Parts: sequence; C-alpha cells; structure tokens
Amino acid sequence: MRFGTARFALLALVASMAVPGVAAQDAAWSTLRISVAGAESVTRVGMHTWWRPTTGAALRVEAPFEGGFLEAGARFMPLGARTDAVPSYTALLAWAGWGGAWRPVRPVRLSAALRAGMLRMDFAEDIAFAGVRSESELTLGGAARLEIVLSGRLGVFAEAAAERTLTAIEIDQVHASAGLLLRVGAPRWVREVLR
Repeated sequence: MRFGTARFALLALVASMAVPGVAAQDAAWSTLRISVAGAESVTRVGMHTWWRPTTGAALRVEAPFEGGFLEAGARFMPLGARTDAVPSYTALLAWAGWGGAWRPVRPVRLSAALRAGMLRMDFAEDIAFAGVRSESELTLGGAARLEIVLSGRLGVFAEAAAERTLTAIEIDQVHASAGLLLRVGAPRWVREVLR
C-alpha cells in the first residue's frame, strides 16, 4: 500500500471514530492512559540501507477530549551505521496527536490518531559535509492501536505508526510497538483544562 493511501485510510478511520457519540470515553474527563512500550522499526528500505535501527522505547499519555482524545508521546531509538560513510545516531521523536477510540467488545479497545511531531537526530560524530552534531525535522503521521484491558487499571497494547519526516529527501517509516497500559486518575488541574 502506498504511503499516501495509508494516510488517507487512517484519516478516514480517525474521523469515523471521533464523531461525538461514537468515540468511547472512559469516565469522561477523569482518566489518563499512560503507555510504556518497546518499539521497533519495521521499515527496511530507504535510510535503512545506511543505518540499522535497534529496539527503542516509547512513552505516551492520552487524555479524553471533545470528539475523541488528545495524546502526547516520545520515542527513543538508536540507529547504528551500516557503513563508515555515515555516523551512528540516536533518534528522539516527540509528538502530539488527536484521535478517536471504539470498543467493539470488552475488554478490547481500538483507537487511531493523527500525529505531528519533531524528530531530533543526535549524531555520534560530526558530519563532515554539514559540520553539525544534531538535526531536527518536522514529522507527520498517524497510528492505529489495539488495547486489551486486563484489570480495572492495567492493560496491554500493540500499535503501528506510519510517519513521514520532512527532510530534504522525505523519509517514510513504519514503527511497531507493544507494551503496558496504566489508567490513572487525572489531576484536578488537568480535568479543568480538558473541560
């Protein structure tokens, strides 16, 4: 599937899930969902000719919002050089997003979100042709997620995220992650802001 087609399908999915009355809201404004995960790049083309991604880690916080939910997150992933022509680097993507959720049957929860973020790349050594140690670029994309609630507060999830980093030569990537989900009560000031 082409990246543009995948983005259109994700946008349609988010829109259908985020319509008021369709989006599944957990205890209105009182619950935050905190996720920690291991993350892997499943893309094997383009930039991966030059770099070898290793297992990374991701953190995400979700809060209910009008018509769906808001999310913020970060993913850290080291990439080793496959050749001496390029340096190794670490990638840190920080993002914010908006999406919708649906519960087809308990304890399953499906969700999808559109995301915008900044990808920071910190290189292991100076890049000879640029003379810089780091670079930050805008990244756009989306994610689809499957959650299974194990108890009132604890759950597990799997997620796939498609992203386009807007460098001079745009980079398309797909990441998969899986981990633990914890539902916690939102602080009062957060509930007031979300209302």
